[in-house]
Amino acid sequence: QEIRRQLWTEVERAVALSEALGGHYRFKIEEGYPAAVNDTNVNNWMRKVVRDLSGEEKVLNTESGMGAEDFAYMVHEVPGAMFMLGAATADGVWRAHHTPIFDIDESVLPLGAAILAETARRFVTGALISPQI
Repeated sequence: QEIRRQLWTEVERAVALSEALGGHYRFKIEEGYPAAVNDTNVNNWMRKVVRDLSGEEKVLNTESGMGAEDFAYMVHEVPGAMFMLGAATADGVWRAHHTPIFDIDESVLPLGAAILAETARRFVTGALISPQI
């Protein structure tokens, strides 16, 4: 959030230079969704569960996207983590969310449910060290 506000300040400063050249500007920010930040502990727990259930090769390190995500509101309240399950269809067509052609390979859903359930089980049984909530 701090970086977001810094960026807004810097963009406004850059645009304000137009006034030195006789121009005018109107700068309006619509804040939208907050940044979604995974909790390191929860993220590491889930990575371990994936390794245990599916093997090391199933844990991929990928870049985060810049899309809006309402999950961000949840992780601002309690520690959490979002992961990508890897449910792309085998036909190679990019089927983005919120589009008329959205589709997933539903055969991976049981694995996703197992990852969440096993992470929760380990948390409630004390098999994982809990973060301060």
